[in-house]
This record gives sequence, C-alpha cells and structure tokens, in this order.
Amino acid sequence: MRQIITSFVFLITCCSAYAQADTTEIIILSTNDVHGRIDNFSKMAAYVKGLKKIHKNVFVFNAGDLFNGNPVVDEAPQKGYPIFDLMNAVPYTVSCLGNHEFEYGEAILQERINQSSSVYVCANMQVAKQSSLHPLKPYHILHASDGTSIAVMGLTAGSSNPCLVKNISMLSPVKAALQYRHLKDSADVLIALTHIGYKADSTLAMQMKELDVIVGGHSHTEMPNGAMVNGTLITQAGDKLRFIGKTVLKIKQHKIVDKSFTMVDVESMTETDKAVQEKIDTYNTNPVFKTIAGYSTGFSNKEAIGCLKTDALRDTLQLDIVFDHARNISWPAFPEGKISLGDIYEWDSYDYHTMRFDLTPTQLRIVILNSLKGAEVPVLFVSGITYTIQRDENGVTNNIILKHNDVVLNESKSYSVGMNSFIACQFMKGITAHPVEMQITSAEAVTRYLQKHPKVDYLHAKRIFEN
Repeated sequence: MRQIITSFVFLITCCSAYAQADTTEIIILSTNDVHGRIDNFSKMAAYVKGLKKIHKNVFVFNAGDLFNGNPVVDEAPQKGYPIFDLMNAVPYTVSCLGNHEFEYGEAILQERINQSSSVYVCANMQVAKQSSLHPLKPYHILHASDGTSIAVMGLTAGSSNPCLVKNISMLSPVKAALQYRHLKDSADVLIALTHIGYKADSTLAMQMKELDVIVGGHSHTEMPNGAMVNGTLITQAGDKLRFIGKTVLKIKQHKIVDKSFTMVDVESMTETDKAVQEKIDTYNTNPVFKTIAGYSTGFSNKEAIGCLKTDALRDTLQLDIVFDHARNISWPAFPEGKISLGDIYEWDSYDYHTMRFDLTPTQLRIVILNSLKGAEVPVLFVSGITYTIQRDENGVTNNIILKHNDVVLNESKSYSVGMNSFIACQFMKGITAHPVEMQITSAEAVTRYLQKHPKVDYLHAKRIFEN
C-alpha cells in the first residue's frame, strides 16, 4: 500500500513539474505619459535588469507622451534628448507615439526616433513624402523563448496642434486597427500599444475581439489590476513614471492560458542603477533653471498664472489683446515666494511662438465661443480685456461681452491680438485673417516682464466672468 501511495505522489509531482515546464511566462513592463519626469529611471532600470536575470521573456513598452513637463528635457540643447538617452539605458523594446511627441515638429521627432533603441510603431499615421518624419511600421513582431510570436500594433491620438505637423495626418485609431485583424492569424498573441485613452481603448476592445491585450496611455488612468473588456485585458499605469505597468501572460502550446496586470510602485523601490543615476544627476544639475527670475504673492489658480503670462506677452510685443490656453499651464496654482526660470519653463513647456492677428470684436467672440465647445469651464485666459459669458436658461452661451477698462469694445475697430499656434489652429476656424509670427515664447516674455516687475501680485487675478 505504501508503495502505491509513493508511486501516486511521484506521478502527481512529475505531472505538476511537467505542466509548469510546459508553461511559458511573458512579462510586459510598460510606462505611459512620463512627461519628462526622469528621476525614477534609475529605479526602473534596476528593476528591469533584476527581472531579466530571473525571467527569459521580459519586454518593455512605452505608450507615449515623453515630452512637455520638465525643462531639463524640454529645454535641452537637443530637445527631448535626455529622456531618450535614459530610456535607451533601460532599455525599451517597443514604443508608440503620444500626442506630445509631435510638439517639437517633424524634424526633431525624427531625430529622437533615430536616437531611440526602441522600435516605434503606428498603424494610423500617414506621412507625406515631403515630411522629414519617416513613415513608421504599423506593427512589430516579438518572439518569446518558446517561439511564441507576439504582434505589437501601435496607435496614436495624433498631435493636439496639427498646424505644427502639416505633413502628417491621422486615421481613426479604431478604424485603422480593424485593418490588422489578420495579424491574429499568424501571431500567437496580438497586443495594441496605444495612446488614445481608456475610453477609446474600451471601444477598440469591443470592436476587435482578436486583441489579447491593450497597453494604453493618454488618459493618465491608474488601473491597479487593469480591466477586462470583451475578453481583452486593458492596462494603463498612471503617469510621470510613478508606476510601472506589469502584464503577465502565461502561455501553453503558444496560447494564452492566463493574463493579469498589476501596477508596480516605483517610489517604493530602493535599488537604483548607478550608471543611469549618474546620467540623471548630470541632466539635473543645469544651474540655469535654479536662477531666480522674480517673486510673487502666489497664484490661486491657472487663470491667475495665465493673467501674468498674457500680460507679459502683451507688454513685450506691444499688442492690444493676448490669449493663453489652460492647456499651456501645467500648474493648477503656485505658492508665494520665488519664481525660478525652471518654474517659468515648467508653467509652459511648449515653446510656441505668438501669432499676431488683427481681429474685430465679432471675430474675438468667435475665438472665445470656439474655445468653449466641449469645455467644462472657460479655457482661454486673457490680457487687455475682460470677457463675460452670458447663457440662457438652458445653459447655452448666447453672448460674449468684451470690455477694456470697463468700457465695451468698439465694434467697428480692429485690435492687435496675440495667441500661440495651438489656439490659432484650434479656435480660429471660420475666421479669415493673416497671421504674423512673433519670434518670442511665453517663457521668454515672462522672464523679461519679471525683470521690469521683480515682484508681482496676481494671487486672485480674474478676467473671465459668467452670468
């Protein structure tokens, strides 16, 4: 009897060992919406290298938006270079484009792609022949140690300022993805690496049942365990490299038998990669960004910061009116005290030049009305005027009152108006006007303004009203 039990236990143990040996584990580490935050890359590099020592199949994905958010990256002599340098040290395997990757224009984006050791993929981007940006592959095939093939298809929301990249057009991400359903016929695993946001990812999952996993970005969504939609595991890991997404696929006979997702807290990691940390320290030691530009009583909200920015541009360029957009202000408020050059660059990391237009009050109203479409709150900050939004009993805007020093603007007069290319591209639709590009950024204007006004008071500045 003892011999029978021993044989039975031995048989179970052997079967269990065989089953485990017959299962391949694939680990996909992912980041999204890093926005120039470089300080945690040494921890990430150490984590990736540690995992690769004990796992055969570790791939690292980038789901877009590497730029805009840190002057160390955005104002580098070669724009964006530092973050790509650090990513190469990890290294990343496959990347998709975020909308912020287009902010420096086509030529610089191509330079950064050339610098990258990662493969860039995008299935919904069309590039004109005259562009300095080269077309990207729609997908890339990876292989696990057991021969399992993994097709990784890229999708992007495209530039939020298409006027900067006139040789690039975007197809609908979902429609473009559906053209690659056939990938599942030849690949064992099909992954969409996207920068289109969780809502669009969910729509994609509902319409494309062939997808096994979506590694996403754009909406900065924290998804501790991912979400299963129509059999597709959708993942996203917050933003600013506070977390690393970890997708684990268990494969048996080249088929997924289990898939799971967790978010790894980078802040809690203690191990760092020494060589990568040395690179980070070098990039962070630029003394220019610590230079004190001025002082303030603080800024209670984005509009207050917008009032300073637009005042600075209006003063520097001698314009009647200047607009700025909430998108171009990364801080929701700012404390009393010192304002450094780094702070100014961090407020607005886009480096847009100002466009001058001559506009009538009627045209000004069109710009403001266009900006209100789809916006929960007003997003155009202003200098030189105040504006009051009047709505009917149903909440529909029916009038915009424009005033300068409490006097209604002259309807028969044209005013010199400054706005950056993003505002012009998005909200000048329906207006015929010829722009003149002014070779100055808002950061440069604010720096000059603070030299003339070393201490400013904008704590509760307000120029937008509603009734």
